[in-house]
Amino acid sequence: ITSADQIPRSNKMLVQQYIPNPLTVDGFKCDIRVYVMVTSWDPLRVYINEDGLVRFATQKYKAGPKYYKRKHAHITNYSTNKQSKNFVESTSESQGSKWSLQAFRRWLREVKGVDDDEVWEDMKDQCIRTIMATEGRQYQMYKQAEATGKCYEVWGFDRESLQRSIRRPAGMCASHSVQHH
Repeated sequence: ITSADQIPRSNKMLVQQYIPNPLTVDGFKCDIRVYVMVTSWDPLRVYINEDGLVRFATQKYKAGPKYYKRKHAHITNYSTNKQSKNFVESTSESQGSKWSLQAFRRWLREVKGVDDDEVWEDMKDQCIRTIMATEGRQYQMYKQAEATGKCYEVWGFDRESLQRSIRRPAGMCASHSVQHH
């Protein structure tokens, strides 16, 4: 869809603006996955895993509407790309279709000359702000689960469509799951 006139009015859907100039590594789009654990909402206690994953599309990225249907060039999800004939199992932390976050941070520093600490601090800040924005609803769910025993929540944050400037993510996606033990 390249204009609002093409959006069917009868269906519910999510529409977002496409980032035209994403960061690529050797021509492949990528995103960052970070895991965060919330062990308490009262007081709020959040742990951010220092190492996450960097997931890559399995076709080289090309800009323009004629390339939009190439899902393996635009979507970085593992579940989509593992089906691609171009998917490469990772044999080290900086090879294949998934890298460690630490390897990606090294790449940002050494290849792009980017202050990866600034990128990491910004991402941690956005994770915490997102969790705080859901605090009211999550606190109620936490209190209900706490009555049955201890519980915690694991959140996955995806920093989507990194822009070439790197300074700010073009989008952030969060998902979570309550775990009881």
